[in-house]
Amino acid sequence: MLLVGPKPQGVPYVLWIGTAETSKQGAELWQAALAAEPSILGGLEAILEPVTIGKTKGFRVLVGPIPDEKLGWQVCNAVKAGSMSFFCKVRTF
Repeated sequence: MLLVGPKPQGVPYVLWIGTAETSKQGAELWQAALAAEPSILGGLEAILEPVTIGKTKGFRVLVGPIPDEKLGWQVCNAVKAGSMSFFCKVRTF
């Protein structure tokens, strides 16, 4: 599932795996990450968070839910060590 918009309730942590200029690019990034690391990311959902930095608009690609920060960093480290070396950072949501 891919959600665009506000935070779903009850999602304490998410993985930030990248930022895209368009929601289509964000969905493509999520699909690439999922295809590269299905055993790690397969049970998670993506959320596209609209952001504006200066005059630039885009979407953060967030993946979750992750129940706690320690587990989040374990998953991030596994994703970063994987075949495509994705950017990954744990953040509250």
